[in-house]
Amino acid sequence: MGYYKESGKFNIIYMLVGVVLALGIIAPIAFAYGVVTRYNPFIYINVLFTVGYGAIVWGGVSIVYIVGHIRNFRMFQFTTLLLSIVGLCCVWLTYVVFVVDASFVEVLSDFPYYFSRTTNLSYSVGRGSTGLPISGIVLYIFWVIEAILLVGIPVFLVRKTGRASRVYCEDCNRWARNEQKIEKIPTRVIHAEEFIEMATRKGFAEFDAFEDVADEDQGQYYQLTFASCKKCDATYFFRVYYISHKPNSDGKIEMDLKTIMGFHTVSHGMLPKSLKK
Repeated sequence: MGYYKESGKFNIIYMLVGVVLALGIIAPIAFAYGVVTRYNPFIYINVLFTVGYGAIVWGGVSIVYIVGHIRNFRMFQFTTLLLSIVGLCCVWLTYVVFVVDASFVEVLSDFPYYFSRTTNLSYSVGRGSTGLPISGIVLYIFWVIEAILLVGIPVFLVRKTGRASRVYCEDCNRWARNEQKIEKIPTRVIHAEEFIEMATRKGFAEFDAFEDVADEDQGQYYQLTFASCKKCDATYFFRVYYISHKPNSDGKIEMDLKTIMGFHTVSHGMLPKSLKK
Protein backbone atom coordinates (compact mmCIF):
# COMPACT_ATOMS: atom_id res chain seq x y z
CA MET A 1 0.00 0.00 0.00
CA GLY A 2 1.35 3.46 -0.82
CA TYR A 3 0.73 6.75 -2.59
CA TYR A 4 -0.55 6.44 -6.12
CA LYS A 5 2.11 7.79 -8.47
CA GLU A 6 1.71 8.47 -12.15
CA SER A 7 3.87 6.24 -14.32
CA GLY A 8 4.80 9.15 -16.60
CA LYS A 9 3.56 7.25 -19.65
CA PHE A 10 1.17 8.25 -22.42
CA ASN A 11 0.02 6.79 -25.75
CA ILE A 12 0.97 9.10 -28.61
CA ILE A 13 -1.50 7.52 -31.08
CA TYR A 14 -4.41 7.80 -28.66
CA MET A 15 -3.28 11.34 -27.82
CA LEU A 16 -3.56 12.37 -31.47
CA VAL A 17 -7.08 10.93 -31.56
CA GLY A 18 -7.87 12.92 -28.42
CA VAL A 19 -6.44 16.09 -29.97
CA VAL A 20 -8.73 15.70 -33.00
CA LEU A 21 -11.73 15.24 -30.70
CA ALA A 22 -10.70 18.23 -28.57
CA LEU A 23 -10.30 20.45 -31.64
CA GLY A 24 -13.83 19.44 -32.62
CA ILE A 25 -14.93 21.23 -29.44
CA ILE A 26 -12.40 24.07 -29.30
CA ALA A 27 -12.74 25.28 -32.91
CA PRO A 28 -16.55 25.83 -32.84
CA ILE A 29 -16.48 27.50 -29.43
CA ALA A 30 -13.59 29.72 -30.61
CA PHE A 31 -15.67 30.70 -33.66
CA ALA A 32 -18.67 31.50 -31.46
CA TYR A 33 -16.49 33.49 -29.05
CA GLY A 34 -14.97 35.52 -31.92
CA VAL A 35 -18.41 36.39 -33.29
CA VAL A 36 -19.88 37.29 -29.90
CA THR A 37 -16.98 39.54 -28.88
CA ARG A 38 -17.08 41.22 -32.30
CA TYR A 39 -20.71 42.29 -32.07
CA ASN A 40 -21.61 42.28 -28.38
CA PRO A 41 -21.24 45.78 -26.84
CA PHE A 42 -21.56 44.76 -23.19
CA ILE A 43 -18.17 44.18 -21.60
CA TYR A 44 -19.53 42.19 -18.64
CA ILE A 45 -21.14 39.70 -21.04
CA ASN A 46 -17.80 39.38 -22.84
CA VAL A 47 -16.13 38.69 -19.50
CA LEU A 48 -18.62 35.90 -18.80
CA PHE A 49 -18.03 34.47 -22.28
CA THR A 50 -14.27 34.59 -21.67
CA VAL A 51 -14.58 32.56 -18.45
CA GLY A 52 -17.02 30.15 -20.09
CA TYR A 53 -14.76 29.76 -23.11
CA GLY A 54 -11.79 28.91 -20.88
CA ALA A 55 -13.80 26.30 -18.99
CA ILE A 56 -14.98 24.65 -22.22
CA VAL A 57 -11.43 24.53 -23.61
CA TRP A 58 -10.33 22.90 -20.35
CA GLY A 59 -13.07 20.32 -20.84
CA GLY A 60 -11.88 19.71 -24.39
CA VAL A 61 -8.30 19.23 -23.26
CA SER A 62 -9.49 16.78 -20.61
CA ILE A 63 -10.63 14.56 -23.47
CA VAL A 64 -7.01 14.33 -24.62
CA TYR A 65 -6.00 13.42 -21.06
CA ILE A 66 -8.49 10.55 -20.90
CA VAL A 67 -8.35 9.28 -24.49
CA GLY A 68 -4.57 9.64 -24.64
CA HIS A 69 -4.07 7.65 -21.42
CA ILE A 70 -1.84 10.44 -20.14
CA ARG A 71 -0.19 9.62 -16.81
CA ASN A 72 2.33 12.43 -17.17
CA PHE A 73 1.26 15.72 -15.62
CA ARG A 74 3.87 17.78 -17.49
CA MET A 75 2.68 16.37 -20.81
CA PHE A 76 -0.90 17.20 -19.80
CA GLN A 77 0.14 20.79 -18.98
CA PHE A 78 2.01 21.13 -22.28
CA THR A 79 -0.97 19.77 -24.23
CA THR A 80 -3.28 22.21 -22.44
CA LEU A 81 -1.02 25.16 -23.25
CA LEU A 82 -0.66 24.11 -26.91
CA LEU A 83 -4.39 23.61 -27.50
CA SER A 84 -5.19 26.85 -25.65
CA ILE A 85 -2.88 28.73 -28.02
CA VAL A 86 -4.52 27.02 -31.02
CA GLY A 87 -7.90 28.10 -29.67
CA LEU A 88 -6.64 31.66 -29.27
CA CYS A 89 -5.49 31.68 -32.91
CA CYS A 90 -8.96 30.48 -33.99
CA VAL A 91 -10.53 33.29 -31.95
CA TRP A 92 -8.29 35.91 -33.55
CA LEU A 93 -8.89 34.53 -37.04
CA THR A 94 -12.67 34.62 -36.58
CA TYR A 95 -12.57 38.11 -35.09
CA VAL A 96 -10.48 39.52 -37.94
CA VAL A 97 -12.71 37.87 -40.58
CA PHE A 98 -15.81 39.58 -39.21
CA VAL A 99 -14.09 42.94 -38.63
CA VAL A 100 -12.64 43.32 -42.15
CA ASP A 101 -15.56 41.48 -43.81
CA ALA A 102 -13.36 39.04 -45.70
CA SER A 103 -13.41 35.26 -46.12
CA PHE A 104 -11.39 32.87 -43.97
CA VAL A 105 -9.29 31.93 -47.00
CA GLU A 106 -8.47 35.57 -47.73
CA VAL A 107 -7.47 36.30 -44.14
CA LEU A 108 -5.37 33.14 -43.87
CA SER A 109 -3.57 33.98 -47.13
CA ASP A 110 -2.30 37.26 -45.70
CA PHE A 111 -3.08 37.39 -41.99
CA PRO A 112 -0.51 40.12 -41.07
CA TYR A 113 -2.12 42.51 -43.56
CA TYR A 114 -5.68 41.93 -42.41
CA PHE A 115 -4.66 41.99 -38.76
CA SER A 116 -2.96 45.37 -39.25
CA ARG A 117 -6.20 46.67 -40.76
CA THR A 118 -7.99 45.47 -37.64
CA THR A 119 -5.58 47.29 -35.33
CA ASN A 120 -5.95 50.56 -37.23
CA LEU A 121 -9.67 50.75 -36.56
CA SER A 122 -11.30 52.38 -33.56
CA TYR A 123 -13.54 50.44 -31.19
CA SER A 124 -15.80 51.26 -28.29
CA VAL A 125 -16.91 49.54 -25.12
CA GLY A 126 -20.63 50.08 -24.56
CA ARG A 127 -23.57 50.93 -26.79
CA GLY A 128 -24.07 53.79 -29.22
CA SER A 129 -22.95 57.28 -28.32
CA THR A 130 -22.38 56.32 -24.69
CA GLY A 131 -19.68 53.81 -25.61
CA LEU A 132 -16.10 54.34 -24.44
CA PRO A 133 -13.82 54.66 -27.50
CA ILE A 134 -10.57 52.68 -27.38
CA SER A 135 -7.70 52.56 -29.86
CA GLY A 136 -3.91 52.53 -30.05
CA ILE A 137 -2.01 51.29 -27.00
CA VAL A 138 -5.19 50.89 -24.93
CA LEU A 139 -6.60 48.56 -27.57
CA TYR A 140 -3.42 46.46 -27.50
CA ILE A 141 -3.59 46.27 -23.71
CA PHE A 142 -7.19 45.02 -23.94
CA TRP A 143 -6.20 42.35 -26.45
CA VAL A 144 -3.17 41.23 -24.45
CA ILE A 145 -5.27 40.87 -21.29
CA GLU A 146 -7.88 38.91 -23.24
CA ALA A 147 -5.22 36.62 -24.74
CA ILE A 148 -3.74 35.95 -21.30
CA LEU A 149 -7.19 35.00 -19.98
CA LEU A 150 -8.09 32.78 -22.96
CA VAL A 151 -4.87 30.81 -22.61
CA GLY A 152 -4.47 31.16 -18.86
CA ILE A 153 -7.89 29.95 -17.68
CA PRO A 154 -7.55 26.39 -19.08
CA VAL A 155 -3.95 26.15 -17.83
CA PHE A 156 -5.00 27.41 -14.40
CA LEU A 157 -7.87 24.90 -14.18
CA VAL A 158 -5.50 22.05 -15.04
CA ARG A 159 -3.09 23.12 -12.31
CA LYS A 160 -5.95 23.68 -9.88
CA THR A 161 -7.42 20.22 -10.34
CA GLY A 162 -3.90 18.83 -10.00
CA ARG A 163 -2.46 15.49 -10.89
CA ALA A 164 -3.93 12.11 -10.03
CA SER A 165 -7.53 13.31 -10.20
CA ARG A 166 -7.97 9.91 -11.86
CA VAL A 167 -6.08 6.69 -11.26
CA TYR A 168 -4.82 4.23 -13.84
CA CYS A 169 -4.41 0.45 -13.79
CA GLU A 170 -1.04 -0.15 -15.41
CA ASP A 171 -1.64 -3.91 -15.55
CA CYS A 172 -4.71 -3.53 -17.78
CA ASN A 173 -3.79 -0.22 -19.46
CA ARG A 174 -7.08 1.44 -18.60
CA TRP A 175 -8.49 4.04 -16.23
CA ALA A 176 -9.86 2.80 -12.91
CA ARG A 177 -13.36 4.16 -13.42
CA ASN A 178 -15.34 1.87 -11.15
CA GLU A 179 -15.81 4.29 -8.23
CA GLN A 180 -17.75 3.73 -5.03
CA LYS A 181 -18.22 6.12 -2.12
CA ILE A 182 -18.62 5.44 1.57
CA GLU A 183 -19.81 8.35 3.70
CA LYS A 184 -19.81 8.16 7.48
CA ILE A 185 -20.49 10.59 10.30
CA PRO A 186 -17.44 10.60 12.60
CA THR A 187 -17.53 10.32 16.38
CA ARG A 188 -13.97 11.61 16.53
CA VAL A 189 -11.30 13.17 14.32
CA ILE A 190 -9.44 10.70 12.10
CA HIS A 191 -6.14 11.78 10.61
CA ALA A 192 -4.54 10.58 7.39
CA GLU A 193 -2.08 8.38 9.29
CA GLU A 194 -4.97 6.42 10.82
CA PHE A 195 -6.57 5.83 7.44
CA ILE A 196 -3.24 4.53 6.17
CA GLU A 197 -3.06 2.18 9.14
CA MET A 198 -6.61 0.99 8.42
CA ALA A 199 -5.64 0.22 4.85
CA THR A 200 -2.46 -1.65 5.78
CA ARG A 201 -3.01 -3.34 9.15
CA LYS A 202 -6.27 -2.81 10.98
CA GLY A 203 -8.92 -2.76 8.29
CA PHE A 204 -11.92 -0.41 8.17
CA ALA A 205 -14.10 -2.10 10.81
CA GLU A 206 -14.14 0.98 13.08
CA PHE A 207 -14.95 3.28 10.19
CA ASP A 208 -17.72 0.96 9.00
CA ALA A 209 -19.29 1.16 12.46
CA PHE A 210 -19.84 4.91 12.16
CA GLU A 211 -23.32 6.16 11.31
CA ASP A 212 -24.17 6.47 7.62
CA VAL A 213 -24.78 9.94 6.17
CA ALA A 214 -28.53 10.49 5.72
CA ASP A 215 -28.38 13.97 4.15
CA GLU A 216 -25.36 14.91 2.03
CA ASP A 217 -26.30 18.60 2.19
CA GLN A 218 -25.88 18.95 5.95
CA GLY A 219 -23.53 18.08 8.77
CA GLN A 220 -19.93 16.95 8.85
CA TYR A 221 -18.72 13.62 7.58
CA TYR A 222 -15.89 11.68 5.96
CA GLN A 223 -16.15 10.55 2.37
CA LEU A 224 -13.97 7.67 1.18
CA THR A 225 -13.83 7.13 -2.58
CA PHE A 226 -12.66 3.72 -3.76
CA ALA A 227 -11.71 3.24 -7.41
CA SER A 228 -10.92 -0.03 -9.15
CA CYS A 229 -10.31 -1.41 -12.60
CA LYS A 230 -13.43 -3.12 -13.96
CA LYS A 231 -11.34 -5.54 -15.99
CA CYS A 232 -9.04 -7.05 -13.39
CA ASP A 233 -10.79 -5.95 -10.15
CA ALA A 234 -7.47 -6.56 -8.41
CA THR A 235 -6.02 -3.11 -7.78
CA TYR A 236 -7.99 -0.71 -5.58
CA PHE A 237 -7.28 2.93 -4.82
CA PHE A 238 -8.88 5.18 -2.21
CA ARG A 239 -8.83 8.79 -1.14
CA VAL A 240 -10.41 10.63 1.78
CA TYR A 241 -12.33 13.90 2.00
CA TYR A 242 -13.72 15.66 5.05
CA ILE A 243 -16.94 17.48 4.16
CA SER A 244 -18.61 20.10 6.32
CA HIS A 245 -21.44 22.60 5.83
CA LYS A 246 -21.27 26.08 7.29
CA PRO A 247 -23.33 29.28 6.85
CA ASN A 248 -21.71 32.06 4.84
CA SER A 249 -22.03 35.79 5.45
CA ASP A 250 -25.49 35.77 3.84
CA GLY A 251 -26.69 32.95 6.07
CA LYS A 252 -26.71 30.39 3.26
CA ILE A 253 -25.23 26.97 3.89
CA GLU A 254 -22.09 26.26 1.89
CA MET A 255 -20.13 23.04 1.54
CA ASP A 256 -16.46 22.97 2.49
CA LEU A 257 -14.47 20.04 1.12
CA LYS A 258 -11.06 19.29 2.63
CA THR A 259 -8.73 16.65 1.21
CA ILE A 260 -7.42 14.44 4.02
CA MET A 261 -5.34 12.27 1.71
CA GLY A 262 -4.97 11.69 -2.01
CA PHE A 263 -5.20 8.37 -3.78
CA HIS A 264 -3.45 5.42 -2.14
CA THR A 265 -3.42 1.81 -3.20
CA VAL A 266 -5.13 -0.66 -0.89
CA SER A 267 -5.13 -4.45 -0.96
CA HIS A 268 -8.32 -6.37 -1.66
CA GLY A 269 -8.27 -8.00 1.77
CA MET A 270 -8.30 -4.65 3.58
CA LEU A 271 -11.37 -3.21 1.84
CA PRO A 272 -14.31 -2.14 4.02
CA LYS A 273 -17.02 -4.77 4.36
CA SER A 274 -19.64 -2.20 3.39
CA LEU A 275 -17.97 -1.81 0.01
CA LYS A 276 -19.64 -3.70 -2.83
CA LYS A 277 -16.85 -5.84 -4.26
